[in-house]
Amino acid sequence: MFLKRKIVSIILGRSVKDLLIIFYEIFSKFMAVPEMVGLRIKKKTLLGDKNEIIYMPFDKYITWWVIKEGEYKHFFINSIKKTKQKIIFIDIGANTGLVSKQIYNLKKEKADIYCFEPDSTNFQCLKLNVGAFAKCYNFGLSDKNKKKVLYKFNNNHGRSTLLKKRNFSSTENIFVKDINDQLKKIFIKKQKNTEVLIKFDTEGYDLFLISLLNNEILSKVDCICFEYQSLNNYPFNKKKLSNSLNYFNTIIGENEEIIDYEGIINLSLKGQKDIIIRKSIF
Repeated sequence: MFLKRKIVSIILGRSVKDLLIIFYEIFSKFMAVPEMVGLRIKKKTLLGDKNEIIYMPFDKYITWWVIKEGEYKHFFINSIKKTKQKIIFIDIGANTGLVSKQIYNLKKEKADIYCFEPDSTNFQCLKLNVGAFAKCYNFGLSDKNKKKVLYKFNNNHGRSTLLKKRNFSSTENIFVKDINDQLKKIFIKKQKNTEVLIKFDTEGYDLFLISLLNNEILSKVDCICFEYQSLNNYPFNKKKLSNSLNYFNTIIGENEEIIDYEGIINLSLKGQKDIIIRKSIF
């Protein structure tokens, strides 16, 4: 009965990490991996209070990272600490909501949070983790409304992507909707003295999505965090991407790395890295 349960509670702590990886490998051999686990927080962090449960798919990458660290680090969170104003935080590729949950616990009533996640398993966890305070949408964003195929990886739920890659575990038919239409609906409710912050994490789709943003939307966005990849990017229009990037006058790499817009546009920067672009210092 234990193996058939979808939710398994695990006490968060470093001592269980190796044991849980062994469990994952054993469960995988017998095709009995639980769909979801509940990780009980050992001490208060930005993820939640002591004994609060964080829900995640059962894999051996992001899940183990959270078990080991008791949090999910993202350098965008430190940047958001600097703004004193109320924020609208838009999480595109929200996954299980770990970043959104930390930002909510950091800002509380000063944050309106919107999460977009097309993967159905991740979305179940997202709703459990942030559904009480965030608007959650079970679809992706793109250039227009349509159906697409999502490629999924059982051992790393953070790799779900719209780009076909080798060794994927399964596929899921999903909906994507026009990014400008969806953001416009959010911005109708924007109040004065509110910062608009967008986080993209869409496994190779980020630059394409940023290139789609029209001037009406860009004029309302104060800061964007995205994941740059030198390889496996969805094709994008360089001129449109350049227009989007030029709306922002500050660019920051995760380790204060010097980055230029041309390197992003031409995919000449090496590797993969998180980048923040913003209009001004918070």
